[in-house]
This record gives sequence, C-alpha cells and structure tokens, in this order.
Amino acid sequence: MSMMGSKYIEPIKADVREWEGKLNLIQKTLDEWLKMQKQWMYLENIFIADDIQKQLPNEAEKFKKINKDWKNLMMDTNKKKLIHEMCCVQEHNHKKLRINNDVLDDIQKRLDD
Repeated sequence: MSMMGSKYIEPIKADVREWEGKLNLIQKTLDEWLKMQKQWMYLENIFIADDIQKQLPNEAEKFKKINKDWKNLMMDTNKKKLIHEMCCVQEHNHKKLRINNDVLDDIQKRLDD
C-alpha cells in the first residue's frame, strides 16, 4: 500500500509527493548510472589501445567526451555524502547519463561491426 492511500496523509501530502518524486528520480538515475558504469568499464579498456583509436577515430572521440563526463560526475559525487544531496536528485544528470548510455550503445555496436 502506498503512503498516498493512507487516510492520514492529508497534512503531509505535499511533502510525501515531493519525496516520492525525489526517490523515483534517484532510482531512475541509479539505474542509468549502473548501466553507464558497466559500459564505461568495458569500453575504457578497449579505447586505451592506440590502434583502436586510429581505427575508430569518431568513436574514440565520443568515448573521450563521455569519459570526461563520467570522471566529472564521480568527482562531484565524491564531494557529497548523502544520496539526496548527490547528483542523483538533479534531473539534468539523469538526462546526461541516459544520453551518454545511448552514445555508449552506439559505440559498442560500431565495435561489434
């Protein structure tokens, strides 16, 4: 049963809605975060090699940008110790992670080809 279904919710309904939204955004962001981390770890090992960078210069450049974004996100996150203060509650970080995951998917497809 959701808290919103409780008969006692009325005095704190706005707060509950706000926290429900924050928690949903945190979950969506962490899902994208974990996906990106997995892809980044795999592709980082590949794009360290100079021959791959020469063979796939466009993908190497895309990965370089994503690598920078990823490291910046990690540094920002390290500065904040509580989940609701972290980057997870900022909608633009969720969008950036989602976009970066799409680019990493495209890079992976190009590598597979």
